[in-house]
Amino acid sequence: MPDDEEWDRIEDIRTAVRSGASVGIESQRFLLAVIDRLRSVLREVER
Repeated sequence: MPDDEEWDRIEDIRTAVRSGASVGIESQRFLLAVIDRLRSVLREVER
């Protein structure tokens, strides 16, 4: 699961996107990495 710092970054990105801003490639890569980690955790839970 994301730590507190990562959750803060996720919220910052969400806020920016909701206000109509575009996010850079670093933010996109960060979100993809978080999604991949969450998917792995969910797969383990399903087993």
